[in-house]
Amino acid sequence: MNSVISRRSLVAGMGVLPFVPHLVHAQASEPIRIGVLAPLTGGGGPYGADIVKASKLAADQINAAGGVLGGRKLELFVEDDETNATAAVKAARKLLDIDKVVAITAVWGSAPILAVRPLTLEKNVVLTVLGSADEVTEGDTKGLVWRFQARASSWGEPAALAILKGGYKKIGLLHLQNPFVASMIPSFVETIEKGGSKVISDVEYKPDQPSYRAEVEKVYAGNPDAVFVPGYVN
Repeated sequence: MNSVISRRSLVAGMGVLPFVPHLVHAQASEPIRIGVLAPLTGGGGPYGADIVKASKLAADQINAAGGVLGGRKLELFVEDDETNATAAVKAARKLLDIDKVVAITAVWGSAPILAVRPLTLEKNVVLTVLGSADEVTEGDTKGLVWRFQARASSWGEPAALAILKGGYKKIGLLHLQNPFVASMIPSFVETIEKGGSKVISDVEYKPDQPSYRAEVEKVYAGNPDAVFVPGYVN
């Protein structure tokens, strides 16, 4: 049977690989216990199921090929981080303290990642992530934090250049409140201004609001030529 998954999800599944060198201390006969902390609900919900599917496909292929480190198999433990920092910490503690995983992978979204990172560093556990906030890989990561997505600070300029190419002069900015988006805004604004255009409204919205009418009306109050809306799919 053929399975079709997105490139982004396949990368998430491949995130199980970089931690292998850190596992040599374990018994050769034991499975390698990996936590898959995925966004099955919340803002990352549209991606979560495919991320888990990709992770399982990767583990199945590795196991079918004889495993790693002398034949050890991969064993996955899946938890939902709800695309939420508080929920992510609770789920990560279960993976670390109860399931005794040697790595946590597939974490999607900068807020959950930044909340979980101190826990994995404290335990000397590898963390592989799909997150763009620059802080994810800043500071002393002990070589244990692996990012499989471009830094958010590099996302703002291409978006601004696309808007400038369209000839738009008055730009509205309607952006999600989280570390990922916050990292891309400065380069976006700088590029817009260098190109001779201007951000005339800067409106922030929170995830999971029951309505966004007030924010939309506010960003359009200045009659912008274009509106940039960095945020999650839902």
